[in-house]
Amino acid sequence: HYRATFEHLARKGVAVLFPAYDKGFFDHDWSRMGQDFARLADCAIAQDWRLDEGKVIYSGHSKGAYVAQIAAGKAAETRIRTAPKAVVLFEPAGADLSTLGTMDPDSTLTVVFADHDSTVRRQYSEQIFTSAASRKRQFILMHSYQGFGMDLSADHFWPLTAKFLLVGGDEGPFHYYGSWKWLVGAAQDIEQGARADNRYVYGDLAADK
Repeated sequence: HYRATFEHLARKGVAVLFPAYDKGFFDHDWSRMGQDFARLADCAIAQDWRLDEGKVIYSGHSKGAYVAQIAAGKAAETRIRTAPKAVVLFEPAGADLSTLGTMDPDSTLTVVFADHDSTVRRQYSEQIFTSAASRKRQFILMHSYQGFGMDLSADHFWPLTAKFLLVGGDEGPFHYYGSWKWLVGAAQDIEQGARADNRYVYGDLAADK
C-alpha cells in the first residue's frame, strides 16, 4: 500500500528499505520491534557498498511511525553505525517517552498529523514533537481541502497509495506535495550536510501545503 511512494523515492535516487519488524497485527512488543527495525536497517545497509551509513532516514506511518520513533531512540542509545540523521513520522499510533529522550539531538525530526484523522490521537504526535531530544524539529498539520472540483480528505490513510479494504486510494496531491516532497527533501538535506534548509521540508514551501 506504499509501493508507489517507494518507487517515487527510488526514481529520485533514494534507496528504500522496508523491514518487516512485527510478527503480525496483534504483535504489541513495541520495544522489540523498534530494536529489530534499527538492527535490520543496519544489517541491510552494511550489505550494499553503494549506501552511505551516515545518510539514513527513519520513517513510518501509523504503527510504523511509532516503531520508527522507538527505533530512532534505540539506534542512538546503542550507537549503531546507521543511526538516523532525520526522522519523518506520519500519524504515529503511539509515543514512547523512554526512547524520545535518547534520540540523537543532531537528527532532524518531522511529525505529521492530519486534521481528519479519527484513527489515532493527535496527542501522540504532540508528545513526540514536545519530548524528543532532537534540537531541529517541526510539527506539520495536514489540512483537508475542498475546491476547484477536488475533495481531499486528510484522514489517517492519506499516505497509502493503494486501497486497503475500504480506505486509502491512488496517489494524489497530498502525496506529491506532502509525503513525497518531505521524504525526498529530507534525503536531499542529509546529502547536503543536514543543514535543515530545504524549503520543501523545513521551510515556507512545506508550511504552504
